[in-house]
Amino acid sequence: MVKNGRVSVVIIVVIGLILLAGTSAFAQYYVQPMQPQMFEMPYAAQQYLTPVPTITPCPQTVPNYWQNPQCVYQQGLQLVKARRYYEAIQTFQYFLQYYPQSSLADNALYWTGECYYAMRQYSVALAYFQQIPAQYPRGNKVPDSLLKTALCYFSMRQNAAGCQALNTLLTYYPRSESAQKAWRWQNRCGWGGGYQNPCYPQQPTYPTYPTWDSGSSYYPTYPTVSPYGYGSDNSFPKNY
Repeated sequence: MVKNGRVSVVIIVVIGLILLAGTSAFAQYYVQPMQPQMFEMPYAAQQYLTPVPTITPCPQTVPNYWQNPQCVYQQGLQLVKARRYYEAIQTFQYFLQYYPQSSLADNALYWTGECYYAMRQYSVALAYFQQIPAQYPRGNKVPDSLLKTALCYFSMRQNAAGCQALNTLLTYYPRSESAQKAWRWQNRCGWGGGYQNPCYPQQPTYPTYPTWDSGSSYYPTYPTVSPYGYGSDNSFPKNY
């Protein structure tokens, strides 16, 4: 009986070992492939995400645009040429507020008046043009402002005041470009065959200006044909 019992124990142990070995083989065959292997993930996990673009940082020192009066003035001119008059007025007002002593202050004042003139707000434009001879009598915009003063008066049907402004322009600045333009409105003043400048009794010549042929919409009130047949004044003054 003892021998048979030992045999039974040995058999049970052998069967247990066989079952254990089978279980291990089963687990290795069915469970192990479910775990990801190294060769199945050749890239790191973060490389499967969308790459973030590289952003170049801005330079540390950026010049302040509004601290340069020349840049502010040029910006205003570009807005005028683009016919963005309200923005141009704001730019020139900023310029006049922060740079009143600049050599371009009279120019900024003049172009503010030009913006209002282009929008047909003649009374407002006139107020700006009249400030230039009073505040900047030696500035380069005095002849232009006198001419535009006359044109504002003509647009408001105040011919007497307009003729007075033209007379001032032709008397004190007879050689200026604005004076050459002023001759085109002499018929409104009843000067007929030509205004006789007391300082220059000899009648001046009237050259043609073939390059003045762009931007006519800026000045809708200008005559289409001048008394001398040179056409209308279709450009801004050139001494910006």
